[in-house]
Amino acid sequence: MEKSNNSLYSYPPRALIMSHPRSGLHMLRIGLYLLEGGSDEYDYFWPRYNIAHSHHIDDGFINLDLKVILLIRNYHELISKMSNPRILKTYANLAPEKLKNLHPDINIGRATDTSLNDEDRFGSFGFVEHDYANLIRFYDSIPPHIPKKIIYYEDLLENNNTLLKVAEFLNIDYAKKNINVGNIKEKTKELYVKSNHFPSPPEGTFLNIESHMALQQDMKKSLVGPTLYNKYLQRYEGKYQ
Repeated sequence: MEKSNNSLYSYPPRALIMSHPRSGLHMLRIGLYLLEGGSDEYDYFWPRYNIAHSHHIDDGFINLDLKVILLIRNYHELISKMSNPRILKTYANLAPEKLKNLHPDINIGRATDTSLNDEDRFGSFGFVEHDYANLIRFYDSIPPHIPKKIIYYEDLLENNNTLLKVAEFLNIDYAKKNINVGNIKEKTKELYVKSNHFPSPPEGTFLNIESHMALQQDMKKSLVGPTLYNKYLQRYEGKYQ
């Protein structure tokens, strides 16, 4: 089968998206791919698309002088998702058909395959405070000659113009009159689920307010420190899950 738009698969990559798991990486990366006309199946384009991605610090990418995007999500929401694999396993064990309520394309066979680990069954969940903080510190330390941009998951989710602003930052040429970001988001969710990732279930374990406040204080004092907290995370002050 002839593949579409081979320029989307060139090396080295032209940009890098850094994010903690469950912070909207698929929403952004698939959205950009669709925005510039990509049409291949997930299993083909995801490992080949020349906007790279990483959940970990990788100095090798920076040495390529490519553009860098840091995608951040409210850490209070992320930490509450640590229980989601347990919730999804309960569904898979007791009422697997209910998983279809999350999305009609959910792969129930994979979700009920107990020979697989949680990540292979349900996609990535959980929250690691130090990983989250290290990404912020690394992003802030990137030399000024490297173009970089911070994007918030909440803006990407709620404001259709956010995806277009990222596209402009990356010099992606698109015809605005032909763009329907709402359709792109729906297609993104479809591809996300077909790739064996699970949307978050509506239920969740919500930490008490004291636990959230303690995490917030840790972020301020030791994990990222007050300067970086005020620079990147101030918008989440008091926004507990």
